[in-house]
Amino acid sequence: MDIVDATGEGWAFHPDLMVVSPLTLKKRWKKIDVIQLFNESNNSLRIGTSYPEAYIPRRSLPRIIAEVAALTAQVQPGRARHRTRPRVAGRPVPGSVRRLSLR
Repeated sequence: MDIVDATGEGWAFHPDLMVVSPLTLKKRWKKIDVIQLFNESNNSLRIGTSYPEAYIPRRSLPRIIAEVAALTAQVQPGRARHRTRPRVAGRPVPGSVRRLSLR
């Protein structure tokens, strides 16, 4: 199984040995390769979305990897999301308008 780290370096996961190895045929990944790997994955099908290839010219490789990782961390549709940290009210930015919601 192919794995890409945050720098775009390729790794191989061997589930039978439970080992991640730097020995792989593809050492450097391109933006399009990362996007296609995600779009063809079960995670993309599970959450019902894909990463647009149109973002390639406007985004750096580390940003694409971070955004794809955030997409894979999404929960299944219809399930409640668990908070990892408490919600804290921030200070308003000077000159901004704060909207109130009825939640």
